[in-house]
Amino acid sequence: TPPEVHFHISMSRNFHCNLPTWLGEHAGDPAVADFLPKLREHLLSRVLHPTWSGNGSEYNAQERSKLLIVNNRLYRHKVLRINYTSYDLRRGQDSMNPRTHADIMMLAAEDSVDADHTFSYARVIGVFHVDVVHNVAGASSTPVPISFLWVRNFRLDRTFKGGFRKRRLHRIEFVPEADPGAFGFVNPDEVIRGCHLIPAFAHGPTERVLQQSLARQKGEFDDWKYHYVNFFVDRDMFMRYLGGGVGHYQVTLPEDNTEGPDENTSAAHESEDEDLPDDPPTPEEEAALLDEELDPEDDDNEPEVLQGDDDEDGDPWSEDEPDEEEDDLGPEDGEDVIGEPMAAQLGYDEL
Repeated sequence: TPPEVHFHISMSRNFHCNLPTWLGEHAGDPAVADFLPKLREHLLSRVLHPTWSGNGSEYNAQERSKLLIVNNRLYRHKVLRINYTSYDLRRGQDSMNPRTHADIMMLAAEDSVDADHTFSYARVIGVFHVDVVHNVAGASSTPVPISFLWVRNFRLDRTFKGGFRKRRLHRIEFVPEADPGAFGFVNPDEVIRGCHLIPAFAHGPTERVLQQSLARQKGEFDDWKYHYVNFFVDRDMFMRYLGGGVGHYQVTLPEDNTEGPDENTSAAHESEDEDLPDDPPTPEEEAALLDEELDPEDDDNEPEVLQGDDDEDGDPWSEDEPDEEEDDLGPEDGEDVIGEPMAAQLGYDEL
């Protein structure tokens, strides 16, 4: 993927489906409810306002009907790649697909319910592109390819407060299927990077948020009730929540609802502080401790380290062992193959 572009989705047309037929095959799936109207709204907003982020809900049915999807074809892809600048001005890349590493983070919309939290989160269900034509006077009749993500949205758990001052991770949950915002579409250019979500195992799965659906992997019939946002997954992610990274855009970090202290946590921290010593050790105590650490008699009790044991037994957790599912994974269908002309154009032949 060229480093100067923010995202990359293949423009391959090898894997496609007929949109009306595909919707008919999954008519009972809650994930595809209002799929086509929402898709037209998203695409129309992208065509009319390329630099503006919105859900397209301001358009009526007549305006949406002016947007034509060429041949009603939906082109499917496996991988979304996001290039980003880390906190220390280095380049990084995240690779997401609906099967693995499907969770993404974006900046929260100013008019959203979770606007007081810096980021919004979603799980990628599908990676697509379509060719569209805006059938109005004065518009070009040349089809324009538009890439988009079909996602299942998360929302912040308002009964739980997290953050650095709370000393707890933020907790999120899936938007209920009855909510119009449970599923939607995202411009890949709005994705900051992939995120690491940890299921809250102690709370168990939901009773029934969705039936068997395209929103889940095959063989999955329920969802975890909550997920924790792991902002300690790497240094760059940590700095995005802490703020101050020179390679990051300056965003306003919350300091009230999700970050502020409450009486319960303050009392708990005060009780923990009671176990700490009040005064530092005296010089005499420090000297006695130092003599004990330097006592040569303790060297006789140390176990003898035999060299070569690790080499003979090997590391049982070594990454050299092949993955059991590696044989089941095929090539990345729909991905562009970089040939010699493209490699020379991107400068890869000089590496």
